Amino acid sequence: MAQKLTNRKRRLRHRAMPRPGVVATECALTMPILLLLGLATADFGRVAHFHETVTNAARTAAETGAGRSFTDFTKASWENDVRQAALDELSSLSAFDENQATVTIATSMDDDDLARIVVTVSYPFSTTVAWPGLSSQLQLEHRVEFRQFR
Repeated sequence: MAQKLTNRKRRLRHRAMPRPGVVATECALTMPILLLLGLATADFGRVAHFHETVTNAARTAAETGAGRSFTDFTKASWENDVRQAALDELSSLSAFDENQATVTIATSMDDDDLARIVVTVSYPFSTTVAWPGLSSQLQLEHRVEFRQFR
């Protein structure tokens, strides 16, 4: 019986011995994967934020244009106000560069003499990491069409 206890104690003592090499190996194997997942999640979140901002900019600009009437004489000023509404919305992006933003405004008249405003906003997105097999530049674009309010 005494022999059994000493063998059991030896096995328990062997299991309880610290194994720092195993922990270091596990950390060395899992840390790059965790960092990769963290960076991928951050880039995915950033592209979603940029896309939402571009969408909001197009919608805000189209609403601004639909809420204000224009004539041939005031159309240039009206287009400038619509473009500025889109740029104001895009300015919330980090490191926003107004020269990279593209705002296209098109109008047409309906049968009842109300204007149909089409605003297209595009802005480039750059990933933080150059992912292999994927482009590091992405042009985000959104188009919104509104009918002028009465």
